[in-house]
Amino acid sequence: MSFIRTRGLLTLRFTLLSSLCLVTSGLAKEAFTTIDFPGAFATQAFGINSKGDIVGSYTNVTGGHGFLLSEGAFTTIDFPGASGTQALGINPKGEIVGSYTDASSNTHGFLLSKGAFTTVDYPITASYFNANGGAHGINHEGDIVGYFSGHGHGTGFVLSKGAFTTFQISRSTQAIGINPQGEVVGYYLDIVFGNHGFLWSNGRFTTIDFPGAFGTQAFGINSKQDIVGGYTSATGGHAFLLSEGAFITFDFPGATYTVANGINPKGEIVGYYYDADDIHGFLRSKAVH
Repeated sequence: MSFIRTRGLLTLRFTLLSSLCLVTSGLAKEAFTTIDFPGAFATQAFGINSKGDIVGSYTNVTGGHGFLLSEGAFTTIDFPGASGTQALGINPKGEIVGSYTDASSNTHGFLLSKGAFTTVDYPITASYFNANGGAHGINHEGDIVGYFSGHGHGTGFVLSKGAFTTFQISRSTQAIGINPQGEVVGYYLDIVFGNHGFLWSNGRFTTIDFPGAFGTQAFGINSKQDIVGGYTSATGGHAFLLSEGAFITFDFPGATYTVANGINPKGEIVGYYYDADDIHGFLRSKAVH
């Protein structure tokens, strides 16, 4: 396997989308569905593919586990021997990526394809980096996006055809979602102004800041370049959709905190929300009249 390391820092071009975008509240004709794994204390939905298959994680008395929700049925996903597993992304072929924690409390990425698990770890230097952050997204070509971290640093990567490409905006850069065109979204930490979302396309970065927010994180992108994520403001944590240059903010009805994690080509959105008692996953789809 060959490894290719590139640095985007020399060619960064930042554009503040907040200065160009409109903001509207709520999504017209939206329908929300709660996703709760049976018997779980907490459920989070992270990814959705074009078929409507959803992946995520749940916590119960035995610990943290990944799940697949397909055609109304849940399937638990546990990396063999792991103390905890999260399923974070799924492509149209049903290939799933995520993260797991080993016996030494180190985090690793994984790919689950045709029933077989493969560990996905960037080949880090042990003297400097000490942990992998996991594999967070996968597109229909099998390109995987994620990040690795250690000693206060975070670096995003794309794994395509056996070769790693890395990129970093700041000391902490996390790559989360990837679409069929290979465009990547995620977020980075500015130690002065907090978290900012980003779009990485054709080797160039564009900053994504929800207008007036304290912090913004981008988590999912589809083939139409619709982007979803979350932001924090004086009123709490909210989800957003960025589509055709306009921000749309939304919250699960009655929730105290909402985050959007994934979006498919149909515009179906998954994420999670907090209510007074628990954490629940959700699916946001167009209402049928």
